[in-house]
Amino acid sequence: MLPGLALRSVKTCPFCTGLLNGSRDVLARRGGLVLIESRFKVARRHALILPWAHVEHEMGLKDELLLIEVRDWARDLAYERCVVHPPPFNSVNHFHVHCLDPPFTNTYRDWAHSGLPPFSFTVDQCIKRARPPK
Repeated sequence: MLPGLALRSVKTCPFCTGLLNGSRDVLARRGGLVLIESRFKVARRHALILPWAHVEHEMGLKDELLLIEVRDWARDLAYERCVVHPPPFNSVNHFHVHCLDPPFTNTYRDWAHSGLPPFSFTVDQCIKRARPPK
């Protein structure tokens, strides 16, 4: 990736700018990952796990080790659902995983975060997709 492109991505990324300027509260940190509260809560408990460093959404979906690290931390935090919205259904181009506990604010939000392709995938589904074929 060209350095200018990476810098432009970070400057326009709401997660990167929010983390750097302090407008996004970090609830917890583990290694290179952070846990932040979602600004658009769709469930009783709704947070996002994302890398502190900018990782393009597509690249994160292909990184099996990153996906495993996120899944393991989400399990340690006892979230019931962990889902990813793949392009074109993701809203921010910084890899992030929605960690949720029902009840949801409405039936549509429950469905949209259920892990049903193509709108969302569970982290376990993403891990299987990221594994190289045998």
